[in-house]
Amino acid sequence: MKNFILKSIFFLAIFAFTISCNKDDAPAPAAVVAPPLAGTWEFSKETNMSGNLVDYTHTNGCSKDKLTFSATTVRDYIYEIPPGSTSCVEFGNTVGYTRSGSTLTITDGQDVYTATIATLTATELKLQDGTDITVFKRI
Repeated sequence: MKNFILKSIFFLAIFAFTISCNKDDAPAPAAVVAPPLAGTWEFSKETNMSGNLVDYTHTNGCSKDKLTFSATTVRDYIYEIPPGSTSCVEFGNTVGYTRSGSTLTITDGQDVYTATIATLTATELKLQDGTDITVFKRI
């Protein structure tokens, strides 16, 4: 009888150990986190009048046009050579923006513009407004 009790305790211990070491507890899948929008993005491509995506034309001899996003504002840097001048001039404006999922809403005073974030990776941002697409490269 003593031998039966010891064997029963031994088998219960093995059984309990086997259940507690079950491999059904798979790790939870990692959450997919979109790259941040904040940073500086250089204009790369744009939709032309025919609806084709073509290289963005920067003003020759000037810095490349770009956008810089912070947590709540975006500033554009557009470089042009005004008529009658030989020097590049920077034009820029800082406005507020909000992001909800893939919708980007830019507020400039009373004007509100909405675009869809079609692509956002660590190196590329593609904004779509209707049929117009603008592609940016992170710099």
